[in-house]
Amino acid sequence: MHKQIWKLQIELLDYWHIGSGRGRGTHLDAVVDRDSHSLPYVPGKMLKGLLRNAAHCLVQWKHFDQDTLTKIFGSETNIGVIAVSDARLQDEVAAYLSGAGQAHLREQLFTEHFSTAIDVDSGNAKDKSLRGIELVIPCKLIAELEIPKDSPQEFIELLQQTVPLVRSLGAHRSRGLGRCVLSLVKG
Repeated sequence: MHKQIWKLQIELLDYWHIGSGRGRGTHLDAVVDRDSHSLPYVPGKMLKGLLRNAAHCLVQWKHFDQDTLTKIFGSETNIGVIAVSDARLQDEVAAYLSGAGQAHLREQLFTEHFSTAIDVDSGNAKDKSLRGIELVIPCKLIAELEIPKDSPQEFIELLQQTVPLVRSLGAHRSRGLGRCVLSLVKG
C-alpha cells in the first residue's frame, strides 16, 4: 500500500520534559528520555495521543464525525490508518551533535530545574519536598505522519485542523513547560 507522508514540525517555545520515569540518584527525580545518540526526542506514540485528543475536540465541536476519527486513529478494536514517527532534531543538527567529540555540545541541550512545596501557614519550604527535573532547551523537532495515499480528503482536513490545537507537550504542561506550535507540511 502506497503512503503519503506529511512532516509534523514542532517548535518548542519553552523548556520541556519527556521522561521515562527514571531519576538520576539523589540529584534528579526525573531525567529526559534520550535516543541512542543522547539526544532528546518525543515518542511517536505520545504525539499520536496528543493529536487524537485534539481531534476528539473537533468531533465534540461537530466539525467531524466520530467515524472519521476512528478510521484515522483507530479504536480499542480497530487499527487506525495513521502512523506517527518519533519527533527528533532536524537531520543536520542531529548528525552534527551525534558526532565524536560533541558530548559537551549535547549536554548544552539540557538544564536542571528544582522546585519545592511551600507550607501556606508558615511560608517555609515543606520538609523533603525538593524535587529536581531535567529539562530540554527550546528547539525544533520533526516527525513524520504516514497515511494511505488513497485516503479521503476529509482525513487530511481533520489532521490539518487538529495540529494547531496541540499547544503543549510533555510533563508539567500546567506549570508552563512544553509550550509548542505544531505545523503540518506535505512531505
